[in-house]
Amino acid sequence: QLYHVLWEYLSMGHWNIALVIPELDIISSFRRIASIIWLSAVVTIALAFLFVAYTHRSISAPIGRWMHRIHDITTDEGSHILLEDALCLEMVQVNQGILHLLGKVEKLNQEKIDGLNRQKELEFRMLQEQIKPHFLYNVLTNIEHLGRRGEFEKASRLTKALNSFYRISLSRGQAVILLKDEVEQVMSYLTIQEISHKDMKYTVALDPETASCAVLKLCLQPLVENALRHAPVYGEELAIHIASHKAHHRDGDSLILTVRDNGTGIAEDRLHTMQKALDTQDWSAFPRSFGIRNVHERIRLRYGKAYGLDISCPSEGGTVCTLVLPYLTDLSPEGGEYMDGGLTPGPGSRERENPLMKGTSV
Repeated sequence: QLYHVLWEYLSMGHWNIALVIPELDIISSFRRIASIIWLSAVVTIALAFLFVAYTHRSISAPIGRWMHRIHDITTDEGSHILLEDALCLEMVQVNQGILHLLGKVEKLNQEKIDGLNRQKELEFRMLQEQIKPHFLYNVLTNIEHLGRRGEFEKASRLTKALNSFYRISLSRGQAVILLKDEVEQVMSYLTIQEISHKDMKYTVALDPETASCAVLKLCLQPLVENALRHAPVYGEELAIHIASHKAHHRDGDSLILTVRDNGTGIAEDRLHTMQKALDTQDWSAFPRSFGIRNVHERIRLRYGKAYGLDISCPSEGGTVCTLVLPYLTDLSPEGGEYMDGGLTPGPGSRERENPLMKGTSV
């Protein structure tokens, strides 16, 4: 048996102190330490594997499944994107956030669908208003009477106005047309109304720069019709003035259209109630005001709440209806049209000449 000896000489007394250790004792101690180290290493590796497996199961694998589900959300409704086996608090919160987001997306989609349906309904009702049988019957009766009296020139003018009125009103189903076509339709309507409104005159002053702007069809005619019906003038003839100009803003340009009459105006309390109705869309106080309501709602549904109709009564008298529209010169679906092909101009709409567009007045 081998021993390891350590000694130390003491100067006093001439002594030597020796320590004798069997080699087997030293080796056994090393073996115990090595066993502990190896055991610790094995336990550490096992715990590491368990931690990695837990992390993969609770974080990596769910995130991987999320990625696949998010990738498929473009073709799926997104109802299966939530993780039922989310283990950590953060992922549960993400689940709740996704659920809230899906709810908002569904709500927005439904609002968009409702808005489109409402817009189409308003456009259809406005078209119905334009082709009322009694209106057509009255015009045809007037044409017949003019022909019997031999006033063929007036009958021809009235026939052309009626043709232009309905041609632009229908416009092959288009919802957005050029401003010059919209004004032509209004002038045709006023030409027809001159038969029954002898004491009426009208002027049109359009900025030539705005002539080719895209506007919502039938946005001016209801305002002009409203002025004819509800703007009584005592002792003088009714005057209607239509104008347009371009307004510059920091966030973009706008097209401003105004229809002004010289009538008695609107009572202050009624005007305030009407302005509130325009802002809140609550028309319970004006159940019969279909024209202005239709125009205002169609503009807001198509272009947003920043646009629409405003009604005011200046101190000098009369009523001013102001339409604020986006300044759109590109007749394309990006110009705010929801309906397929709605912004495509009709045949010859660009080529048709109109003297009003050159800055003259009638």
